[in-house]
Amino acid sequence: MGITLSINGHPLEVSEGATVLDAINQSGTYISQLCKDPDMKPIGACRTCLVQIEGTRGYPASCAVPVTEGMSVWTDTPEVQAMRKGVLELTLAMFPSNGAAGSKDYKELSIAADRHGITDSRWQGREREAVDSSNPVFNIAMESCILCQRCVQACQDGHQFIGAIDLLGTSTQGRIGTFAERPLLESVCTTCGQCLSVCPTGAIEVKTPPLKVAKEVTTTCPYCGVGCGIKAQVDDTDRIVAMLDDPDNQSSIGMLCVKGRFGYSFVNHEDRLTTPLIRKDGILTEASWDEALEYAAVNLASGATSNSYQDYEEAGCLVIIGSDANSNHPVAASRMRRAVIERGAKLIVINPRRIEMCDFAELWLRPRPGTDVALLNAMAKVILDEDLVDWDFVSGRTEDFEEWRELIDNYTLDYAESITGVAAEDIAQAARIYAKPPFSGSCLIWGMGITQHMMGTANAHSLLNLSFVAGQLGKPGSGISPLRGQNNVQAAETRAACPMLFPATR
Repeated sequence: MGITLSINGHPLEVSEGATVLDAINQSGTYISQLCKDPDMKPIGACRTCLVQIEGTRGYPASCAVPVTEGMSVWTDTPEVQAMRKGVLELTLAMFPSNGAAGSKDYKELSIAADRHGITDSRWQGREREAVDSSNPVFNIAMESCILCQRCVQACQDGHQFIGAIDLLGTSTQGRIGTFAERPLLESVCTTCGQCLSVCPTGAIEVKTPPLKVAKEVTTTCPYCGVGCGIKAQVDDTDRIVAMLDDPDNQSSIGMLCVKGRFGYSFVNHEDRLTTPLIRKDGILTEASWDEALEYAAVNLASGATSNSYQDYEEAGCLVIIGSDANSNHPVAASRMRRAVIERGAKLIVINPRRIEMCDFAELWLRPRPGTDVALLNAMAKVILDEDLVDWDFVSGRTEDFEEWRELIDNYTLDYAESITGVAAEDIAQAARIYAKPPFSGSCLIWGMGITQHMMGTANAHSLLNLSFVAGQLGKPGSGISPLRGQNNVQAAETRAACPMLFPATR
């Protein structure tokens, strides 16, 4: 149901739950908004989006005020413009005295200052501060920082859920920094560049000055199997000069990792092939682009996944086995962290080696290498013994259940503990949480750590059977999800590009 209000005397209908700032943006009216990322919740730190609302005292920040029926909002009265101008002048005073608005491009801040007729601040600027240049890709210059906290939001609960930086100190001593104020390179920063992408003043900038952009091309990251959306900025010779995230892509929802954002130099490398090759009579032969594209269209099939990344965020339980998602699928790992931190999902990590996701885990099971089948089958037996089975799913969707059940009877908790080295109670608790999560369904996520060795096929069968007996398929927040190694490996397997498989992955 919509809500009707007016912006500068013009009627407008917005959705329920929108803020006044949302309504102003929807109307096409300009207003400065230095701390509000378009895709994130409002912070309310910069106070540059002040408005005048009839019947309300003072000049509230529009990002923090929800719309109400019949509200009358003004952004252009002399009084409110003077208030915003004063706030912007104070904001500029956070820079060194020789860093006036006209002397450097402060991006969104410079635009806001120009729109309000400001060329310099009336107030004394602060002293220059040392630049943190420890990161190999970008610098952090606190002298250009206005403490809007967009970078903190992007690093913490807004996007990546990493927490490398935070707001330190108060009042005039406020600053953005790392734990113990160590250099960024010595923190938990993954160099994903999310902070860089949201900084409104250029306080966080790449070390290599960007070249002039001629056009922008929306495409898919070529690295891992997550399929993140990227916007490649290219110059007039079609050389990539920068990579931006794509908020509209449903796999990455505006996130990128260090490889996706900064690892594009290979595209223009001198050793890269520039002419398509097609194998003819066993020999790779140069072909035209038309010939290559026609060959691809005829011979390649599309890939498919078993569930969506949105299911991760909706799940009540996430089981990650044989995968170091932080290292190999960083954006998928961010969505897992969001499920745990924002929604309270239970995370179970099964890995002999400690990985970063263990910091967020309810349980960390450390089976001896090669004993995954015993562990997974013991979990399935707990589900059977404690009647946690989804009988509707088993009876309607599975075959040969009794034969499998007879096999599983051998995998007692004591037997599994002796084989795997994992405590029996931990195995049982993991099974209970997976079968009956606190809400929604359970996602079973695995990587190449349990598939690419001699027991890989048996491991995969055990994972599938575990999901079947618990009925954790075909409902929101559930599913089985192999994290693939490369960006198009699913399609490659479907076309029998793997030597041990026939077409359609048989």
